[in-house]
Amino acid sequence: MAFPAKVKSVDGSRAVIDVNGEERKVRLGFLKLQPGDCVVVHGNRVVDKISADEYEKTVNALRGLG
Repeated sequence: MAFPAKVKSVDGSRAVIDVNGEERKVRLGFLKLQPGDCVVVHGNRVVDKISADEYEKTVNALRGLG
């Protein structure tokens, strides 16, 4: 399952992301990201960059499932 996250820091090909207040380390692949970017993560890898609006919509939809 893929989920939305925000990038907290970037170090080469890895990043620290925030997922509901929990920090995780992930791989970036070929994406060029910076802190504050919104992304979609699957497994341990960032698979896409998304807009802040899309991030908010997805987070709100997922909250509605719980």
